[in-house]
Amino acid sequence: MVRAERREFRDLLLEAVDEALLILGESARKAIYWHLERQYSLKRGEIADRLSDFVSALNSIFGRGSAVIQGLIVRRLYSKLGLKPPKEGDFLSLIRRAREVFESQST
Repeated sequence: MVRAERREFRDLLLEAVDEALLILGESARKAIYWHLERQYSLKRGEIADRLSDFVSALNSIFGRGSAVIQGLIVRRLYSKLGLKPPKEGDFLSLIRRAREVFESQST
């Protein structure tokens, strides 16, 4: 297990989002963050607290392709936590499960 103490779960999640969006290129990642903030009033730093809004925005922007981005985020996050990502589950429940594991290991 990778030790992630002293780091907040939200920081690890945002890193995973950054890395997943970078697959599209730096310019695209910046454009997506800009669009999230302008169109959805969702700043990068708020993503961890507004995951449902983030998923809705991704679905709106990418349609069915948002599932690929969500999968990348989950894989990156689970990797950062030293966990094997589950094969099934929706994005929000997988993130919730990762948070629970992180918090149980932090205490």
